[in-house]
Amino acid sequence: MATTTCLPLTGSNEAVFDKVTAVRPQIVRALHWGFVALFLVAIGTGYTAFDFSLNMSIGMRDALFVIHRLSGLTAGLLMIFWAIFRLRAIIFAAPFVRRWSVAGAYHICFGLLCLSLPIFPWLARGLDGRNQELYSIFPTYNLVSAPTTLFAYWLFQQHKTMVNYILILLALHLAAVAYHQLIRKDDVLSEMLFGKSSEAKR
Repeated sequence: MATTTCLPLTGSNEAVFDKVTAVRPQIVRALHWGFVALFLVAIGTGYTAFDFSLNMSIGMRDALFVIHRLSGLTAGLLMIFWAIFRLRAIIFAAPFVRRWSVAGAYHICFGLLCLSLPIFPWLARGLDGRNQELYSIFPTYNLVSAPTTLFAYWLFQQHKTMVNYILILLALHLAAVAYHQLIRKDDVLSEMLFGKSSEAKR
């Protein structure tokens, strides 16, 4: 059975690694920031629409639910494309470029949560013969009209729990960015925003 060995980053290997990782593909950055924007919209509209302590008309609440659903499902699609591009880069990278790290494990966990987040309520609302919810772009039932089976309830509860987990991971993500930017000073924020570090620009 063939095995892949990771060569040490020495000499020319180090130079190639720096060249490969100095520029983040624009499509990956676009998917990353597109997901962030849609996720924030989904979070804001979700918490608002399902906060029944707020005095709000049914029409406004349903409109927020539609935005919540569309932004959440679209964010899930962007995450799928992001994962495909990242996996493709890892698979076709030279052996010495493949690095397994805590950051890599973090991104795998974060990606799995973000993929599961829109799928669970999407499946839950399609139960009890409501197949239209599975293929309709817009919800065919309003936000309070949902299946009441135990499995649907479990899916909705897991959806809420995953949101909390993702918020925790996002806080860790921001803390890591601050650590790199303020302590290590390796300009990772510039790479995330513009695709190149200040070192690579020079």
